[in-house]
Amino acid sequence: MVARHTLMLLTFAAALLAAGLICAQEPDSTQRGGGAVRGQLAAPRNLQVLAEDTPQPQVLQTMQQFAAALGVQCGYCHVQDTPTDFDFHSDDKPQKKVAREMMLMVREINAKVVAAVGQSESKTTRTLCVTCHRGVAIPRQLVDILDRTTVETGMASAIAQYRDLRKQYFGGQAYDFSEGSLVA
Repeated sequence: MVARHTLMLLTFAAALLAAGLICAQEPDSTQRGGGAVRGQLAAPRNLQVLAEDTPQPQVLQTMQQFAAALGVQCGYCHVQDTPTDFDFHSDDKPQKKVAREMMLMVREINAKVVAAVGQSESKTTRTLCVTCHRGVAIPRQLVDILDRTTVETGMASAIAQYRDLRKQYFGGQAYDFSEGSLVA
């Protein structure tokens, strides 16, 4: 059991590192939106929720946290013409607008929690993107996903979907595969 737990932790750490490396690739001077000479980081532009003076490394770290929390890569929110060409400043993708709204929502929730419990921010549990998303872009409970599939395409499809989801996500935080989560 300890070996399996260690293996799961190492696998999660490796996946998180890989996601971070993918999104943190240094832009070259030909990338739209990057505009940086190799070796230099471009100053962030079009920041609407983060402070305008947020340093580039902090913006990158924040974006990597979003990517890990949603189980996505940079192209989920940012316009991507080729595998290495992003327009980070564009607002053309609706997911980027949703992300901004979610950031504001999380900020508001955290402020309300502090007020409700009467403790300082450092002593309260913070809500983060991963709190709800758990590594999936559209956070839904496993039972809800399977119920919908059963209604739309039948029990055999729901069983196949359960097996696929279990194969892909078991051991992670995305879905609860315990018997209790599926029994009403």
